[in-house]
Amino acid sequence: GRDKTSQSLKKWKEFLISKNYNFKYILGFTGTAYIKDDYFNDVIYRYSLRQAVNDKIVKMVEYISKNDDAELEIKFQEIYDNHIQNRNTYRRLKPLTILITKDITAAKGLTTDLIEFISKIENTTFEEAENKVLIVTSANEHKANNKILKEVDNKNNPIEWVISVSMLTEGWDVKNVFQIVPWEDRAFNSKLLIAQVLGRGLRIPFEYQSPQPKVRVFNHDAWSRNIRGLVEEILEIELKLTSS
Repeated sequence: GRDKTSQSLKKWKEFLISKNYNFKYILGFTGTAYIKDDYFNDVIYRYSLRQAVNDKIVKMVEYISKNDDAELEIKFQEIYDNHIQNRNTYRRLKPLTILITKDITAAKGLTTDLIEFISKIENTTFEEAENKVLIVTSANEHKANNKILKEVDNKNNPIEWVISVSMLTEGWDVKNVFQIVPWEDRAFNSKLLIAQVLGRGLRIPFEYQSPQPKVRVFNHDAWSRNIRGLVEEILEIELKLTSS
C-alpha cells in the first residue's frame, strides 16, 4: 500500500534485512498468527488462546448461537438483556458491547437502528441515546471517534456500545468489553477476523481478577453454525474423554 502505515512498515523491513546491521535472528510476535484462515507456517513457539483461558490470563469465552431469523427488535432486545446482565454482574465498572458489521454502510444503518431502540427501551430522547453509541470506521466523518475510543473504559464516559467494521484500531487496550456481536456473516467469517475481534474482549479488568470473568460472543442468525466452527477452532475447543 501507499498509505503512511504501509510505507513505515516497508522502511522497517528494509532496516531489518539490511546488510549494514546483519541481524542473525529476527523474531516476530503476534496474537493473530493467521492469513485469513491459514495459520502462519513459521511459528516456533505457540501460547494458545485455550491455554491462556485455562491459565486465567484472559477472560473465558462464552459462545451463544441462536439459529432463528428473529425480527430486528427481538434481536436488539436479547443483546440489550445481555448488556444489562453484564452491567449487574460487573457493577464496579462500565461493561461495553461491541457490534461488528461487514462494511461502513451496514455500520451506519446499525448505529441508527440501535440508537432508536435504546431511546425507546430506556424512554429517552434520540440525542441522549446517541451519546451511548460510538461508531468506529475508516470514513472521514468517523475519524474523530478513534480518539474517543481510547477513553471508553472511563466510567465518566457515557459510551456503552461500540459499532465497528470487521476489526478495531490496533493497540486498543480496553478491558471492559463483555459482549461481542458479529452482526453479519462477513463480519466474522475468517480465523484472522475472529482472532482480532476476540482479542479486543479478552483483557481482564483489574477490578475482576477473580473469579475469572467472561466475554460473551452472541450470534443469532442462520449462519451461526459456520461461525461457531471457526470460533471453536480459534479457542481450540475439543471434546475430551478421560477414563480412570
